[in-house]
Amino acid sequence: MQCLVASVKKRGVMHMWRALSHRQRGITIMLALLLMLFPAIVWGGGNMFGLVVRDAALLSSETTFYGPSGVMQKSDMQYITPLPGGRSLLGLRGDQSDCRFLRSQLEAVCSEHFLNFDGRPLSCSAVASYCRHIISKHMRSRPLAVEVLVAGWDDKADAPMLYWLDEIGAIQQVPYAVHGGQFPFIFSVLDRSGTRGDGGPSLKDVSLQDGLEIVESCWNVVRKRSGGSLDLSLFETYAVTRSGVEKRVKE
Repeated sequence: MQCLVASVKKRGVMHMWRALSHRQRGITIMLALLLMLFPAIVWGGGNMFGLVVRDAALLSSETTFYGPSGVMQKSDMQYITPLPGGRSLLGLRGDQSDCRFLRSQLEAVCSEHFLNFDGRPLSCSAVASYCRHIISKHMRSRPLAVEVLVAGWDDKADAPMLYWLDEIGAIQQVPYAVHGGQFPFIFSVLDRSGTRGDGGPSLKDVSLQDGLEIVESCWNVVRKRSGGSLDLSLFETYAVTRSGVEKRVKE
């Protein structure tokens, strides 16, 4: 380590940078980006996940917000937002200023499309693609520390859809997805429900009500793993179906 520091002092940072290969430069840049984005992602909110069932796409999240000290700062935080047009849901977690900026951009383009095209909403895939465009555009100037889930009903395919995006602009259409620190425990429930090996129904075959029960099972696992310290009343679940977006409450 001392030799490396002495070499940098003697030859300069730019000389050391030019000596690196393209692969080493790429790895260095990625590590620097992750170091910048990691604190905002970790402290940017609670857990959020989504899944696609037979006749709906579901998004569920906590409503709590914790600061760097681990103290709850808000208990009514809204991570999930129904977008204008009533066919898509946007889930955001991360740096709150970045989340607010990205949310306002997507709400604006959805409203503009809805007004200019005779009340036709922007499709879920178009919302996810434009969201990826915004994140990628800011990567070289000021990266956005956000993690995104976009759920919606696609009128052309007549089916629900779910898109997963991360803070570097990667995008993937998935049957279920999770963002947050408790993702291994939530994934354990979704993996068992999504790929049944016992002949039972998989996620794409279950009804909306069964999907809500799976959501409740995920939160029960999170509460169990946290020692029972989580309040299940501090969660909210939205569903987007063929008829539109609705907030689901526990019956």
